[in-house]
Amino acid sequence: MKSKVYAIIAVAVILIAAVATYSIVFAGDSSDKNDNPGEETPGEEAFSIVDYRGNTISFDAPAERIVSLGSAFTDVISWLNCEDKIVGLDGTSYKNLENAKELNIVDLGAVSSINLESLKTINPDCIFIWSFPSYVASDGIITNLENNGFKVVALYPSSVDSTMQSISTISKIIGSDEAIEKSADLQNRIDAISAKVANIPEDERVKVYLQIQSGNTVGKDSISNELITLAGGINIYGEDTTSKNPTPNAEYVATQNPDVILLEAGSAQTETIDSISAKFPTTNAVQDGRVHIISANTMTASPNLIIALEEMVSFFYPDL
Repeated sequence: MKSKVYAIIAVAVILIAAVATYSIVFAGDSSDKNDNPGEETPGEEAFSIVDYRGNTISFDAPAERIVSLGSAFTDVISWLNCEDKIVGLDGTSYKNLENAKELNIVDLGAVSSINLESLKTINPDCIFIWSFPSYVASDGIITNLENNGFKVVALYPSSVDSTMQSISTISKIIGSDEAIEKSADLQNRIDAISAKVANIPEDERVKVYLQIQSGNTVGKDSISNELITLAGGINIYGEDTTSKNPTPNAEYVATQNPDVILLEAGSAQTETIDSISAKFPTTNAVQDGRVHIISANTMTASPNLIIALEEMVSFFYPDL
């Protein structure tokens, strides 16, 4: 009798164990799989970024429809070969992007007079814009855009480091496959130039005068001044804190006697090598034939800065 009871108990234990095992396995399977195998688990690609304002902006997935309201940001997207994700651009970006028309990108015109109805029609996932004080004011463009339901990422890259951070942010938002490799290559090229000029004594560094397209020069807080310094030069206006782009004084330039004069190329540039040489004939730069044109749209907070940096170091120290 006892043996029968023990047998029944043994069978019950085995059945309970089997049910428990099945339950554990099934629970594990259900937690790992979606009810609809063809669909991704909600939130699987979700991420957040913090923009220049300190605002946290969340995304369910990388943005596929981008509006860029700043040439520097457009340059980053183009550099990452993600132009096909752009649906709208400010007027300047549209003009500078050669294949904008071919890609059916909408020209949204001036940022200050952006057409909200046009924006609603193209329905962007994200809008990149400069975080200018007037834009972030309570009655500014960014506030207006956000009040109309648009997701806005405000950025303000103003140095080489913050440009690299801006590139990283944009790359994450658009889900670029090339971002890591290209950013590493860009940083390596910047570091290589820094290493190349690192051992040049201060008293042997060339003095530089840069005239940008507007006819102004560049002061202490500008990215162009930082590029001159990184390339081993000394900007003769590098201590000017009155403005990022102070108005130059011809007498001061002549007195400072720059070793190199740079002119920024571009449609707005009115000076030529001959005309600037005629203004400062006694300077070392003119006497030694060291007046150079630097490529347009390269002294910017975008990957194009490496073009300006490499040109500068070749002008400053051609024998390095």
